[in-house]
Amino acid sequence: MTPPIARRATLVGLVLAVLLPGACASAPRRVRSATSARVPVRVQHDDSPDRLGSAAREALEFLTSTAVFESRSVGLHVRVSRGASAFGTVLADADAAMAFRLLFRRGTTAGRLYAIAGFFFVAPDQLEPAVRRMLAEGAQC
Repeated sequence: MTPPIARRATLVGLVLAVLLPGACASAPRRVRSATSARVPVRVQHDDSPDRLGSAAREALEFLTSTAVFESRSVGLHVRVSRGASAFGTVLADADAAMAFRLLFRRGTTAGRLYAIAGFFFVAPDQLEPAVRRMLAEGAQC
């Protein structure tokens, strides 16, 4: 069995490969196999954005439709990016794990990357299945 630190390092590498287009420009394209398509991300029937506070609902709405995965700071004056701010708002909500599950199911590619980052903090058991699912579905650099 792979030690937890090695698994986490591998997952970080996979997420970076998705985030950094130049890092994998020469990497071979992944082919979806019958077994990789079955990687589950837990779905709960009571997942609803109505359970979130109003600020977290607005932030989740933004993250669901965003086309850009932003780092924490942007610009010359080093202001917090809108994506990072929205991510922090969702992360601070009592139902953050549920919100990130919704984001992973409904979000754009950038939104799903925010969900994966959220899983790291609030639902580590969902991190590896989410990364594997994105790769199985053909997420490309």
